[in-house]
Amino acid sequence: MKKKNKKMGVKESATPQPANGPIVEGGIGGSDAPMSGFKAAYKRNIVLFNILFICLFCLFVAFSVYFGLMLGTRHGRAIVVPNFIEMSLDEALELADDLDLEIVVRDSLHEDNLPGGLVLDQMPAPSTVREVTVKPDRKIYLLVNAYARRQVKVPYVGHVSVKQAINQLEREGFQIDELIYRPHHHSELVLDQSVNGVTITRTSDVKMPHGSGVKLTVGYRAGKQYTAVPRLMGMHLHQAKSALWQSGLNVNKIVYDESVKDLKNRRLARVYMQTQPAKKGVMRGTKVSLYLTCDDKLVDSLSKISDKNAKYLDEQRKLMEKEAQEEARLKEEAEAKKREEEERRNADAAAALEGKETLDGAVQVYGGEAEAKAAAEAIEAEKAGKTTAADDDDIIEE
Repeated sequence: MKKKNKKMGVKESATPQPANGPIVEGGIGGSDAPMSGFKAAYKRNIVLFNILFICLFCLFVAFSVYFGLMLGTRHGRAIVVPNFIEMSLDEALELADDLDLEIVVRDSLHEDNLPGGLVLDQMPAPSTVREVTVKPDRKIYLLVNAYARRQVKVPYVGHVSVKQAINQLEREGFQIDELIYRPHHHSELVLDQSVNGVTITRTSDVKMPHGSGVKLTVGYRAGKQYTAVPRLMGMHLHQAKSALWQSGLNVNKIVYDESVKDLKNRRLARVYMQTQPAKKGVMRGTKVSLYLTCDDKLVDSLSKISDKNAKYLDEQRKLMEKEAQEEARLKEEAEAKKREEEERRNADAAAALEGKETLDGAVQVYGGEAEAKAAAEAIEAEKAGKTTAADDDDIIEE
């Protein structure tokens, strides 16, 4: 065999060959062969491999962001917002802590007939239609009934129009306790104001709890004692109150129907009935009761009925006002005629007194000494009355 190999030109190796294959550098079995093959493939397809590496990196980043957000926002965990309304603040805080929610008191106001610390409203609010859900650690904002009302100085609103006075009092946080009307030569002018029996003057420094009621005495001219009842259907309570006050009327009873179940419903309820119908003519200072509901269909249906009667009642009111003005005109003419007669008699008495410098002339006019003295006193009183009226006019102009 050796001779045959030599003849064929095959050079015999000095190292014996293993049975399982040739010996390769780096060790038996060719452990560097795959690596060298990968390098060769990478060099041949370098662009394709770079694209593959970029795709793998982007996929890694996407998964990292996704799982990071899942962990940070607690995705998949949802908490049903409970109804905190009519709970005490302590109860609301305890429940929120159990549910992993955060309570923030957004604002407070004072309701006289409710205990301090009672939750009046919340945001986000629960719904009766579907469940309102939030994520853990979400802030729930509450409106709470104050434990004590802050003290506010009562503004002086005397000698201004009643509408201006009401607007100023409402801006300062006060309500109208009662409007009292009496005849006066200046119509719609505030003559007097008081709070809890305390008269308020220009120099007063009286502080009362926020939301207190102020009593106003307002003048009206003869023939101007009637006013039209405003249309209150569909208004919320605070709107209806303000409309009544602006029309010279008072608020009587406030009644809620069975659809008003909690404090939130009270804030959403609207007027569906009023004891004095819209456009009706009534005396200033008349009290009107209000009935409120959360039933929108009831409000709409009764509003249509009220609108049908409003035109007739408005015509009746105009007739009443016209009759009252005519009556006031006749009364004023009679009083003016009476004053002229008294002034003429007083002038005659004064002329007689000047002529004789005694009471004889007045006695001749009035028929007796007592009547003459009474006439002289009436003259002095009339002069003093005119001076007082002029002073009042000066104050009002100021």
